[in-house]
Amino acid sequence: MGLAGAFALMQAQTALTATFSAREAAKEIYRQGFDTREGMTDWSVSATNYDYTWDWGTVKNKNIEDFSTIDPTSQYSAAIYYCDDCYQDETLCSPYFLLAKPSLIRLWTAFSGVWAYNGRFTIHAQRKSADTPDLLFDAFMWSQENRHEFHQWLEFEFDLEPYTSATDSVRILFRYESVGGGDDVYIDNFRLFEKADEATATVAIDKGGEVHFTDLSTGEPDGWLWTFEGATPATSTERLPVLRYEQSGTFAVTLQVTTGGASHATTREDFVTVRAVQPVVDFGYPAEGYFSPYAGIYVPVGVPVTFTDRSTNYPDSWLWTFEGGTPATSEEQNPTVTYLGQGSYELSLTATNAGGSQTIQSPEGAVQAGGPCSIWNIGSDENANIGAVNLGFYGFYGYYGGSNWLGMAAFAERFHAPATPLTLDAVDIYFANATVIKPAVDLTVKIAAEADSLPGRVLASKTLSTDDITFDPSTWLPTTVTLDEELWLDSAFYVIVEGIPNRTDETTYETDDLVIGAVRRDVDNAVRPGTSYHLLEVWDENDQPTGETQWYANTDDNVSLGIAPHVQFAEGSTVGLPAVDAGKPLLLQRGRELAIPSASNARLAIYDLQGRKCLEQHPYNGEAVQLPAQGLYLLRLTQGETTHAYKVGI
Repeated sequence: MGLAGAFALMQAQTALTATFSAREAAKEIYRQGFDTREGMTDWSVSATNYDYTWDWGTVKNKNIEDFSTIDPTSQYSAAIYYCDDCYQDETLCSPYFLLAKPSLIRLWTAFSGVWAYNGRFTIHAQRKSADTPDLLFDAFMWSQENRHEFHQWLEFEFDLEPYTSATDSVRILFRYESVGGGDDVYIDNFRLFEKADEATATVAIDKGGEVHFTDLSTGEPDGWLWTFEGATPATSTERLPVLRYEQSGTFAVTLQVTTGGASHATTREDFVTVRAVQPVVDFGYPAEGYFSPYAGIYVPVGVPVTFTDRSTNYPDSWLWTFEGGTPATSEEQNPTVTYLGQGSYELSLTATNAGGSQTIQSPEGAVQAGGPCSIWNIGSDENANIGAVNLGFYGFYGYYGGSNWLGMAAFAERFHAPATPLTLDAVDIYFANATVIKPAVDLTVKIAAEADSLPGRVLASKTLSTDDITFDPSTWLPTTVTLDEELWLDSAFYVIVEGIPNRTDETTYETDDLVIGAVRRDVDNAVRPGTSYHLLEVWDENDQPTGETQWYANTDDNVSLGIAPHVQFAEGSTVGLPAVDAGKPLLLQRGRELAIPSASNARLAIYDLQGRKCLEQHPYNGEAVQLPAQGLYLLRLTQGETTHAYKVGI
């Protein structure tokens, strides 16, 4: 190689330089810590109550620490103190900023979500050319969505890219409004960042967030090797990798670029800061139970059930409390609990990480253990969404679960197999509309077993005249249909409603408008599956009706009907009938006659294998009883709080 070639190669090697940034990178261009009055001269206050307006000061609320626990250099914070019996409309105004490049602000604030309704705290951005500001943040609405209750320091970020301008500046307004009451609000560490690719820019994201890295290297590299502290994955050979950070901290990033035999590497220390964010607490009720119109969940007594943590923002520790449960507390993420006594109970969950903690307390009586109860497939958080489900645009084809023009002759609601056998004696139906033209018609309410994941053998049925329907849209009172005989169920079952009319009076042109209330969920993002089914006529390959009907799961929609059976878990039993039952009184059988001589003041109930009650005797004192016919039967003998189960064949 000649001298000129060697010199050219040296230039090429020198030109190869690894440089990078990220889409989320930003350079701090302004900071306000509110530590001295002199340092706040570029800020202003619009006051209506000079005794209770914005100022700089210390935290007076004993339930929250000074901001120095987060930033040791902090001495004071911007603060406004509430007044119990006076009017406040106080605004803290930043200076105007001319944002020639896309920018953002980050700040810390502490406020009470409980009292944000009385003392409204909002944050706004206002262009100098505009008469009215734009709302960036409403503390009350945010608290409702994030279940924020009491004071604690929280960091927020607001994108100001829409305010980028070469001529029109913008300022940030912190407004506090109250006619009496509320709570103190504090602000600290206000920072303005310019989104940039310069070497001084850094990235700050919340835990679980992504960083989109950008390669700015020179020298036309054709190979890239990234190394990421604290990220997943830890390395990448892509030119523009996207990384997720799921642990908090401050992390370095290294990029090595290559071309031919040359390489160059650059490390940027402390390039990515990942903030731990306070958990937003939520939990899921046990799959072993059933939702109820009157309780959060209905569970059996003496059967283990599992609660699930659904909190977001990566909590790493949990504290559950279970009134009436064993154990009474748990630090597991998804604990299993057994309720040993019948009753209505509360529970709570506290989830914690480095960003803070949050507690959610269930309503009183959220868990009903044992006893009689109505069940359905609608969560307590969905009750407000119950209504008439339209078919087609604005109900052009009628309603799902009601009068319709699509030939749906019956509707069914599926209930999963119980964790322990239960009895069923009635059904509540919640109607969303109940207009029926004359004459009245009879609906048929059926209980059916499951066969091939569809409604199968009918176990019981009862008619309901449309004249007897209860409908009051202001109270949502159900219509109760009581069965002639109690059913025993230990597998999945369906409640069917058939015969809903769809008629038109040819004289008045009035139509039937009878609809079972239902919840329709987002199909793609539903946390709960649909549980509704419908009956349709079967058509042949030539699109001709066959005269037969077929049940179909509603897979096109995600609907649960407002149908609520009255049930009671069979306490003392397990799924199915046990082969061995220690201490069970001796059953004597001779042909179709049987007796349990040691029984005293007991209740004896006999069911066939379809779950229909054949006989019930109370008090039962050991006398002989006759089985109706040959076959298999299930017997339940209840003495006090103890129930024994038998299987008998004749």
